[in-house]
Amino acid sequence: MNKMENKKSNLNNPTLEISNIPQVCNKKSTGSVEEKKSNIKCKKSVFKDKNKKSNIKCKKLVFEHKNIDSESEKLKVQSKQLSIKREKVNIENQNLSAEDKVLDFEDKKPNSLKNYFGSIIFFVLLICLTAFYILKIESPSKIVEVLSQVNYFYVSCAIIIMALYLACEAVGNKTIMRSLGKEVTFLKAWGYAFIGFYFSAITPSASGGQPAQVYYMSKDKIHVSYSSLTLLLLSVSYQTTVLIYSIILYLVRFSLFANDSRNLQVLILYGIVANVILIGAILFMVFSKKIVTRVIIFLVRVLTKFKIIKKPREAVRYVSKQIKEYQMGAEYIKKNPKLILKIILITFIQVNLYFSITYFIYRAFGLNQYSLFDMIALQGVLTLSVASLPLPGSVGASETIYMSMYKKIFSQEFLVPSMLMTRLVNFYLFFLLSSIVTFVVHFSHYRKPKTKG
Repeated sequence: MNKMENKKSNLNNPTLEISNIPQVCNKKSTGSVEEKKSNIKCKKSVFKDKNKKSNIKCKKLVFEHKNIDSESEKLKVQSKQLSIKREKVNIENQNLSAEDKVLDFEDKKPNSLKNYFGSIIFFVLLICLTAFYILKIESPSKIVEVLSQVNYFYVSCAIIIMALYLACEAVGNKTIMRSLGKEVTFLKAWGYAFIGFYFSAITPSASGGQPAQVYYMSKDKIHVSYSSLTLLLLSVSYQTTVLIYSIILYLVRFSLFANDSRNLQVLILYGIVANVILIGAILFMVFSKKIVTRVIIFLVRVLTKFKIIKKPREAVRYVSKQIKEYQMGAEYIKKNPKLILKIILITFIQVNLYFSITYFIYRAFGLNQYSLFDMIALQGVLTLSVASLPLPGSVGASETIYMSMYKKIFSQEFLVPSMLMTRLVNFYLFFLLSSIVTFVVHFSHYRKPKTKG
């Protein structure tokens, strides 16, 4: 009965345990040759079963490994998607901060209009005071007599060079915009250069040029993030080039400045130090945001106590935005070194054009003792000296320093007329032209909504 029950249990279990088979197969066979053959077959079947099981396990492991690989790939894809989302969020934040500037500009229009007229009045007052000072030195009739004898071919060359100076800014603007995927026509970019020149002329330390350019570029549907970055790169490139180039010119042609008065030497030193601090502050803002933020908050608190700053929160907010812009510009510079080299080259040509205007005025008076490089050196140091002075268009300061610095170049008879001609070409004439361009652009934008309606 027990044997029958065992057989039934074996029938109910379709799979015989492999571990039991070797015991059956390994029994010593004392019978015939056929029994030995059957024993060998039994061992082979056991071996095959073991191989099958190991193969199945191996396949399972391979399958599981593939699943792990696919899951890791999915995780990589998800992490990439998250990083892309983060980049989009960062871009949106930058755009929002840029849009805040436009909104701030729009909200403060009444105040900005008052400041605008205040700057114009102050600018006109400075011109009147400068004219009064010049007419005390030289009589109008003598100035007119000397100016009537100049060679106007060289004066025309100087005017063309000044126009090319602004054209270089337009080329730089267009080059950066193209790298950002935004096409701007040369005439548009040139118009922005004239707008920047006009607002820089009527505001202390040329502080109003860039905000005005950003505003009018936004009216042409150029996003503020693009225009801010473009103008930032142009500004940093220009300031750095003027600083380094002017210092080199000063050292190479030191003999031209060795006999200058102590006051002039102090002013030159002030210009160098002020510009070094400015560019150093920009670099500091770019590479150490936390320290700069703490320093700014500390300075704002000190200036608020002395009632120099009346709205500390707005001051901190404004400076924080500037830091973000500089850091954004730094990241762009790191990613586009070839573009920055192009902009520096354009800026170097632009600076040399501006510095060479005085040479053509010098030749217009029939003089040729000093070389082009000498005149570039003198104008470079003069520009560096007055750049940081908080005067609109450096009116008054440029004229006074010119007469002190160029008295060794021009005789007493030609000194005042040459200064007037130089300032007429490199400032007053183009201030007039830029004001016309600005008003044309402004009223063309003002009329656009009406024509659409």
